[in-house]
Amino acid sequence: MFSRNNLLTVFDVYDQAIMSGYQSKAMSITTRGIGLSTCNLCFMSANTTNINPPIYAMYRVFLGLVEAKLASIKQWYYFVKELCYVYDYRVEPYLLEIPLAVALVPEPIKRIIDAVDVINYNDVQYIPVVAAQVYDEGKLVPRPENILLSNLRAVVVALSTKDTPTKYRTAFREYCPIPGAIWDNGDLLMNANEIIPEDYDLEGGLLNDMWALSAYLIRLRKEFPNIAKGPISEISPKLSAGTKASKAALVSRDMSWGKIRACLRNIEEPLEEYFKRCNPQVSSACSGEFNVIDKVVVSTHECLEGQAALLGEYPNEKMLNQNPVLNLYSLRHKNKDLSNIVIGM
Repeated sequence: MFSRNNLLTVFDVYDQAIMSGYQSKAMSITTRGIGLSTCNLCFMSANTTNINPPIYAMYRVFLGLVEAKLASIKQWYYFVKELCYVYDYRVEPYLLEIPLAVALVPEPIKRIIDAVDVINYNDVQYIPVVAAQVYDEGKLVPRPENILLSNLRAVVVALSTKDTPTKYRTAFREYCPIPGAIWDNGDLLMNANEIIPEDYDLEGGLLNDMWALSAYLIRLRKEFPNIAKGPISEISPKLSAGTKASKAALVSRDMSWGKIRACLRNIEEPLEEYFKRCNPQVSSACSGEFNVIDKVVVSTHECLEGQAALLGEYPNEKMLNQNPVLNLYSLRHKNKDLSNIVIGM
């Protein structure tokens, strides 16, 4: 809930945008990069230090931090017209203010979270949002690109039951971002409770995960002192802040290019063995297939950061036609034929 002072500030943000002539656009953000980076971090850790990471707790914490940042943005920019297609975030923004959480973010993940920000370019204000969940006849359609902490349990449950049509489970597995996911031959997820327990609490469970991750990072820092440094970038409602934000999130790519997914864990495979090979899997060439929203000029660094973070993925055209919610990706999708990225200084 907003206090009276916060409400006045929120309205001021709206007035700022209107008076400055800014056009606000919802910029779809996807979260597969969180899972893929978690896999990469676990692979690096286990193979260079022999320290086995708490892989599932890590994934939950990182998803929670992304969701908290998106919730923080949404409370300031509630007036985006596409809000009906936006996910209803349930992790509270105050999570970003917990010192323990700030210290928990390894640099590869921090770069992704920092890129989730409001971007002002020329007269347009790009507001990062995650698409709402998709349903088919009242049943959840698990989607690999819009996983957050508060919907992770619902997603893994849907993937674990034959009540979810095989076509949806198969499509998810092909682009699966969940680290350490175990599947049977019929595309049923087998370790839902390991990924996130049935009784997981968004507050108590997340704090427990933070402590587990903190203990792991303390050990990891002895080998890699700079693995986690500096706080997550803050959200500022001032228009001037958006002009300084990284434009990495404007870099877009078709999710089907390259077919990148988290490394799948074999049935009954010990985590120690999985860590030795858990780098993300790429099934086809994926270089060069990128574009930028509205031909915005990006720096070389922002272009590379955007490609690595995968925040700008969008479903293919067939997926877009399935549900009105997926129209949220149209801003990225309409630029899919642009072969040039304008690189600035």
